[in-house]
Amino acid sequence: MIHANDIEKGMYLRINGKVYEVLEEEMITPGNEVSFIDVKLKNIFNRGVLTRTLNPLEVLEEVYIDTIEAAYLGEDDGFRCFRSIQSGNEIRVKNSVAGSGMRFVRTGTIVIVRTCDGRAFGVDIPDFLELAVTEIRKAKDEQYCTAVLETGARTAAPSFIKEGDRIVVDTRTGAFLYRNDKENIDKKR
Repeated sequence: MIHANDIEKGMYLRINGKVYEVLEEEMITPGNEVSFIDVKLKNIFNRGVLTRTLNPLEVLEEVYIDTIEAAYLGEDDGFRCFRSIQSGNEIRVKNSVAGSGMRFVRTGTIVIVRTCDGRAFGVDIPDFLELAVTEIRKAKDEQYCTAVLETGARTAAPSFIKEGDRIVVDTRTGAFLYRNDKENIDKKR
């Protein structure tokens, strides 16, 4: 249990039986009047956002989130499947919960699955992944092409990228970052 004036961004709170992540918090002190705290909260399961005004002395329940290191196994009937590194148990997460960045994740990639009360509510994947280009689709603009990656995901890439290249992609945005030339450098030696 914590007082509202101890709330910080990133904390998790249980309010009226629902778990929320604190997105923003601000202490308001209007002159000679009583202070209050404005908070913006996101429901971790349905992603709904709400704002509340709290008394600084209001007591709230802080919730601790479990993080499970897991290897990605693949997709199965609308779910992403993972194997816990520690326990070996399989974890199934709905595609909508796992997030769009999963399209860049190869089988065997280590991720963090966030759970609360035994339910998964998020998957943290690496911000940058190196993937092989399996197909190039030329665009009308000669500076860029569409690179189809080993996971089936697509990204816009410079026209000098070719099939077989390994490129690094930002999984948060889907943007091409650079070609990994390490293999090419090793071949030249």
